[in-house]
Amino acid sequence: MVFAHATSFAQGFRSFFSGISFLLARPRLWWLAIIPLTIGIIMLIVMFVSFFHYYGDLHAWIISHMGHLHLDNPDVWWMHVLNALLWVVDLIVQLLVVLVTAILILLVFYIATLIISAPFNDMLSERVEEEVTGVKAPPLSLKRMIRETGHTMWIEVLKGLVFISVPIVSLILLVIPAIGGICYLVVTIVFGMWDMGFTYIDYPMGRRHMSFIQRMRFAWRNKSALVGFGWIFIIPFLNFFFIAPMAVGGTLLYLRCEEKSS
Repeated sequence: MVFAHATSFAQGFRSFFSGISFLLARPRLWWLAIIPLTIGIIMLIVMFVSFFHYYGDLHAWIISHMGHLHLDNPDVWWMHVLNALLWVVDLIVQLLVVLVTAILILLVFYIATLIISAPFNDMLSERVEEEVTGVKAPPLSLKRMIRETGHTMWIEVLKGLVFISVPIVSLILLVIPAIGGICYLVVTIVFGMWDMGFTYIDYPMGRRHMSFIQRMRFAWRNKSALVGFGWIFIIPFLNFFFIAPMAVGGTLLYLRCEEKSS
């Protein structure tokens, strides 16, 4: 059993690099990767440029609500010391503003990039599956788009509820003395890797109109492969630069798992 899980994990891990190799060998598919990547980079640059442009106003607004962080015309030694301490406080405030804003920008950028890249990833996954299996996807029509959009929205709501509840429920582990924090960290990382793997094998499952229960069963049967495939989760925001290869690798991994199951 342990050997089987290790083999499955290794298969998922290799699928990430298979996705990169598959995409690099097919320049005709690059536009599906380059367009969302370019949009994301431009959006990130605009957000950071806007932040630094308005940083002075933001800092002044925050300081105005904290009080005056400088003593004018200090005439005794302790006032000079207090001025130095106030300068340190101001510096800490500036660092916190930059840090918190950078984190918020990256989060917004990451979520927006996933939304923007989703239709491109779906097309890319479809092209990969057509090439590997030789089976053409049904032609795109307005009726198909409406039907699939409604189904996809419902599935995404269910996925969101499950994937948000797991980390919250896992907080119970923190009450375990001594090892609770370590257990929570391990569970969070492993679940995050599985979740990322699930995200990218979901494209071919969506085209098959699988129900949420069917998707979860498939993902659970191949949990070790999904955890191995989602290893990039442990490096924050690195996934952004590999969204297209992940979509390709996830499709290849799904086809392998489907073939093994059948």
